[in-house]
Amino acid sequence: TITDADSTGQDPASPDAAPSVVWRGYIGAEGRLFNQSPALEEQVRHGFALVTQPEFSFATADRRHRINAMAFARLSASPEYGSLDVRELFWQYRRDQWSLLAGMNRVFWGATESRHAIDIVNQSDMRENYIGDVKMGQLMVVASLQRAWGQLEFYALPVFRPRAFPQNDDRPRILLPVTDEEVVDDPPLDVAGRVSISRGDVDVHAFYFHGVNREPNLIPVFDASGEPTALTPRYKTIDQVGGDVQYARGPWLFKGELMHRRTPDTQYQAAVGGFEYGLTRVFGGASDLSLLSEYQFDNRPDTEWPAPAPRGIYAGLRLALNDAGSSEVKAGAVHDLKSHSWLIKADFTRRLTDHWGLTVAYSAFGNVSNSRALADFARDSYSTITLRRYL
Repeated sequence: TITDADSTGQDPASPDAAPSVVWRGYIGAEGRLFNQSPALEEQVRHGFALVTQPEFSFATADRRHRINAMAFARLSASPEYGSLDVRELFWQYRRDQWSLLAGMNRVFWGATESRHAIDIVNQSDMRENYIGDVKMGQLMVVASLQRAWGQLEFYALPVFRPRAFPQNDDRPRILLPVTDEEVVDDPPLDVAGRVSISRGDVDVHAFYFHGVNREPNLIPVFDASGEPTALTPRYKTIDQVGGDVQYARGPWLFKGELMHRRTPDTQYQAAVGGFEYGLTRVFGGASDLSLLSEYQFDNRPDTEWPAPAPRGIYAGLRLALNDAGSSEVKAGAVHDLKSHSWLIKADFTRRLTDHWGLTVAYSAFGNVSNSRALADFARDSYSTITLRRYL
């Protein structure tokens, strides 16, 4: 998201305004510690990597032109555990009521916590997150129009990027290897449009997308005896419409997302809805606590790759201690009413000094034997410890 904030603190209209150059980002060390031994011999017992995400931003003195760049790299003793991606590399030109952006960028659509059902523009980097919340850069041209009632955005997405799956020795991953030979329907240029309206305490967004689905079907490859040996991704051209809404009422924040997707073979819907309730000065101190609850719905047929929780109930919390280290805890669990599986995730973040930060995260898979989407992760509950040095 690009804002009009000037990191130099200068008024862009001032005759003394100067071009702005900002370097930021981080470099760090990350360890993944698994509760159990792997399901396959070739998978790692634990994982260790160096990670870095440098960022660069340049803005002209009048703040009309901006260039942003961001890259991400993971370096590991196991080459298959490593990765490299350009997350952002774009130029943006802004006027008072319109703007134009061209280049590699990441765009987030959605409002809910437990699942982002409508986030369709960017491809997921499954090497970084089994849920798909970490996104890769997408080449795009975006025109935005500001009006008194809200904003219009038009997207042209000229290059499709296939999903990045974990490799043979990585964890967690689907047990059958995913081949490099993708089958992609021959689409026209991917296009999308989005309208955003804010009225008081209500924010509403609606969109239309036409192009290659970012979620592939994984088609089994069989050997001579009829046993599946690998999975081949198949990407279909789709039409998808949907939107999200947020409504704030005192300590309550109500959220919802809804999408309808049509493929050449079928059509289906997915939705997430719930609330967040905020409490201040809890536990006799300055801490803030938010309680979260959501319901997930997805009625895609069995011919499509399954959702993690087609009928999921989510409960969670976010605790900000408001201390010198900006310590924060976020934890939650999704229970699928169809498979009776559990997805549990907890994160703790703390700033150690002005330049150092610590993150400890835990992800667990419970009772997943009856889940089509999660059964392969039965032995892959793990903790991630990351120490970062910020630039």
